[in-house]
Amino acid sequence: MLKATVLALALVVAATAAHAADACYQGVGGSILVFKRFKLPRANDCLPITGYQHNSNCTLTGTACGTSDGFQVNFNFQQICHFSGFGTYSLFTDRSIQQGDGLFCQQNLSTGQFSCPTFNAARVSCPTTPSITEF
Repeated sequence: MLKATVLALALVVAATAAHAADACYQGVGGSILVFKRFKLPRANDCLPITGYQHNSNCTLTGTACGTSDGFQVNFNFQQICHFSGFGTYSLFTDRSIQQGDGLFCQQNLSTGQFSCPTFNAARVSCPTTPSITEF
């Protein structure tokens, strides 16, 4: 009986950890966006996301939402860089292949002009080396 209880507890802990692992996506210019303890939202549901851009001083915060048909996940989040300003990401990925399109808008702090490059967004392996902003 004790073995069964320990085994059941171990399975619950493992399942919880598996559903809340970090997830990484390729951002604008090939940057790596790391979302901490990320879970894909269900169809018609939104979940908060937080994280950072690897090898930078930028943090990320926003939401990921599953579309009503369940085929896509839409990400909308802010990037705040401690020394170089801020920007807004909007990207979507196809749930089955974890790829899609993205848009990143950032203001040039010197001129006040905005630029909004598009990019291909794709889930990628998370870096194994520590980042400057790892928390």
